[in-house]
Amino acid sequence: MIKILTFLYALVLFLSLFIFSIAAQNLMKCNTDDECPKFDDKFPLSFKCINDGCRMVINDKYKHKTVQKLL
Repeated sequence: MIKILTFLYALVLFLSLFIFSIAAQNLMKCNTDDECPKFDDKFPLSFKCINDGCRMVINDKYKHKTVQKLL
């Protein structure tokens, strides 16, 4: 019984974080990439203006490293 409750707790926590992240991305409206938040170049994610909203994308220089590790 305790394992089922623990699983349900983890499931609810994961789903709430997932829904919150989707809602947070939709709050940032933009017209150009310059209007989106900026991260340090060492961070593998950045924001780009896609469909009038700031969306998080993987930087190009990190995409290549990830593909090389997988091969």
